[in-house]
Amino acid sequence: MKRSVKRFSSNRGFTALILVFALVIALALPAIHANAEDNGAVGIDVSGFSTVDIYGNEVNGDIFKSRDITVIHYFAIWYDVCIVEMGYIQTAHENFSESEVGVYGLLEASSSADICASLMDAYAYTYPCLMLDDVLSEMAGVYPMVPQTFFVDSNGIVVEHFAGIFETYEQLEAIIASHVGQSLVYHTVAFIDGLTDEVIASVPVVDGEAAEAPEPPVHEGYAFSHWDADFSCVHEDINVVAVYIVDVSQYELGDVNMSGNVDITDVVLLLRGVLGIETSDGVSLLGDMDTNGEIQVDDVVILIRKVLGISA
Repeated sequence: MKRSVKRFSSNRGFTALILVFALVIALALPAIHANAEDNGAVGIDVSGFSTVDIYGNEVNGDIFKSRDITVIHYFAIWYDVCIVEMGYIQTAHENFSESEVGVYGLLEASSSADICASLMDAYAYTYPCLMLDDVLSEMAGVYPMVPQTFFVDSNGIVVEHFAGIFETYEQLEAIIASHVGQSLVYHTVAFIDGLTDEVIASVPVVDGEAAEAPEPPVHEGYAFSHWDADFSCVHEDINVVAVYIVDVSQYELGDVNMSGNVDITDVVLLLRGVLGIETSDGVSLLGDMDTNGEIQVDDVVILIRKVLGISA
């Protein structure tokens, strides 16, 4: 593996231009930085991104599929630290096999693609630089700062996130090397709304690890009860359904169809329940008019009297 680090050459005129531009922009958009690793974006799925590079060429999530790890360096051309790190990124691009490691820049939104392209050309940097789309913006937006470096596996999942400044190239190289040959097996846990059958969230999970459940949707008249499957140690793709129960406190006894009114329709439904034709939650939870724990003909009689106003 080659170890020489790319650094700036003696093109002082161009460097001066960039530094002046950096000073102007930096005064308007001060950067936040920290010399520390951070796991803030770990677990985010960026496999669905679709964007262009600084030259307008289309690029999408297929770049992850054939590589053990892909490095995405989020940078701004107006920040001198980012420009220094571009040399580290170029060195990584040259030192690692493209079949194992992908290396990309990701240009911060206020930075000019044209100026970035001129900078890359001036210093013979050849790694591709991407423009932000919604997916990549979500990843980069976990922290409002530059630089940040994201390490993405072959499934398009962020597996390591370095938020801040690399002190040396070797620090970056060590992180990359730790992921080469370490492809993880992922499964998908689909969390499903038990009332609408809609997918609430599809969560990628490393084999043997637990999935993080989303917040179950709120449905008027129902209360969330539980998830119908265990997802604490996942070894295959699974569906997990949110189970809801009727919130009887929101309904009047006898409102079998849960319409908000007690009328002849409820009588018909309750009679069907007594005959074993109707088995809805409303029948079982709101049809026990005498509260004896059973749905019987007596309940139908009581409900008829209530609808007719003979009894409460």
